[in-house]
Formats: sequence, C-alpha cells, structure tokens
Amino acid sequence: VLLLEGTNDVNSGTAPDTIVQSLRADVSRAKRMGISTAFLATLPPEVTGPGRFRATKPDDIVDTNDKIREAAEREGAILVDLYEAMYPQRELLIGDDGLHATSAGYKFMASTFLAAIRANLQVTGASTAPPSSFGLSRPLRGGSPFAAPRFRSAP
Repeated sequence: VLLLEGTNDVNSGTAPDTIVQSLRADVSRAKRMGISTAFLATLPPEVTGPGRFRATKPDDIVDTNDKIREAAEREGAILVDLYEAMYPQRELLIGDDGLHATSAGYKFMASTFLAAIRANLQVTGASTAPPSSFGLSRPLRGGSPFAAPRFRSAP
C-alpha cells in the first residue's frame, strides 16, 4: 500500500500528532487486511513567495515530516521521503499555488515511489535508477530520494 497524506490538513491547523496517528492507523489497518508492505511518504515541500497563496505553513510541513519518519520506523513501513527528494527542485515541481505539484512534480512523485518499490521489493527486470527529470527545463539536482539533508524554509 502507498500512503501519502495531503498538506491541506497541515495548512488548516491539524496537529502533526493527529495526522501521524491517522497514518499509523492506516498502516495497521493495511497489515490487518493482509498487506505485507506499506510505503509511507513524507509531505512534499511548500513553496512560499508572491502569488504562492496556499503555502502557509512550510515549517509545520517539516515538523510533520519528522513525525512521519518516526512513524514509518515504528510501524515497519518503508519511508518514501518525497520532501527530501523534491526540495532541491521545489520551484519546478510545486505549482503556482505553492502547495500542489506541477505535472512534472506528480511524475517525479510517482517515480520516487517506484524507485522505493524497486529498491525494497523483488521486481523482475526492474531498474533501481533514480527518478528522471521528466523533461524539466534543467536537470534535477541531488542524490538519492532516500538520503538527502533536511531543510527548513527561510525565516
């Protein structure tokens, strides 16, 4: 099962602990249903600035993601760190509202999930290559989507 919480809950003021409790319950429910592997994603970054009217709580995204990382470890889920993978190219991967992914961003997210699946499950003939740039105007920077430094938004 692939799990990704929406950022609307964070922006509406839902406490990180409440969000993570819900995700942990989803992982537990999946296990009870016989699903052996859960992939739990961090929230993508928000992009603030002029015109980015929906990006209101970038630091709360960081705090929630820290709790999601802990929950993945506790629940035995495989972490898919979308935040870390997308952060270096967030201006290209997050749309004009500062919250939702662009078309390239959604493709990048899917590719990041696929890379995690390939890296953690036996898939015949699968490549473990990192996500591609999907025709972005400049190449994506950074290394593995599973091991990048943590970032906070500028004050």
